[in-house]
Amino acid sequence: MPFLHIVDETFVVASAAVVRTRWCRESEWTRVLPGLRLECYEDRGALGKRWRMAGRLSGTAEVWLQQFADGVLVHVYLRAQRPVGRDRLRSRRRLRRDYALRLKRWGFSIKDAAEGRRPAGEPRRAVGCGDARPDDQ
Repeated sequence: MPFLHIVDETFVVASAAVVRTRWCRESEWTRVLPGLRLECYEDRGALGKRWRMAGRLSGTAEVWLQQFADGVLVHVYLRAQRPVGRDRLRSRRRLRRDYALRLKRWGFSIKDAAEGRRPAGEPRRAVGCGDARPDDQ
């Protein structure tokens, strides 16, 4: 079993291409989770990306983008082995909580930017995502 295993899902009412531009950018990951270096080992195009992680944690990270209704369901997985010198359960809980909160806050900032001012329950609009429909004008 991994030392750290974080699974998160966020629904974004936007195209997968728009969501992918931020969620699959290595520089964004390292800004949100400092001390990590990512090396892509599988670029799945519109479906997301997979990385090897090194640095503060060693393991894998993945973003899987799943088309759903008029948006995309973003699945984020972070699996890491025990960091050197960190053995205690309390330390692991703190690290997991910190990383999970950082990932969730980042995900909501991406969601907010991608959805623009779309009211909840309304269909997707053309907020810089090139998905304009005639009734969105």
